[in-house]
Amino acid sequence: MTVSYITMSLLQTCTMITEVVLAATGLLMIVGGIIGFKKAGSKASLIGGSACAILIFGSLALAFLVNLSVGFGAAFVALIVPEVIMGKRFAATKKFMPAGMILAISIVAHVLVIVSFCLLARS
Repeated sequence: MTVSYITMSLLQTCTMITEVVLAATGLLMIVGGIIGFKKAGSKASLIGGSACAILIFGSLALAFLVNLSVGFGAAFVALIVPEVIMGKRFAATKKFMPAGMILAISIVAHVLVIVSFCLLARS
């Protein structure tokens, strides 16, 4: 095996994992918004979850339709929104559900986007 084959395989695997995690994150955002609305009647949860999901799915669409770098760049920006909002909420309440969980999921997705973006830049 040559180094370039290993690097390309790593790039393909990492980008595929990142795409799946971004899709799962978008789904969790919208499901969380719906649950927050159903349980507490929170329109803010529904609107916020839907908006974050739209941003994340939009970045995935850019990755598929335009360019992986453009899509992952958009995902990088889109993931800042739930991290900031849920980070503030988690710091204030110290409750893992739902703020801590969404924060953790967003951070994991963010790290994967950064790693994939760096691998794309190297190739």
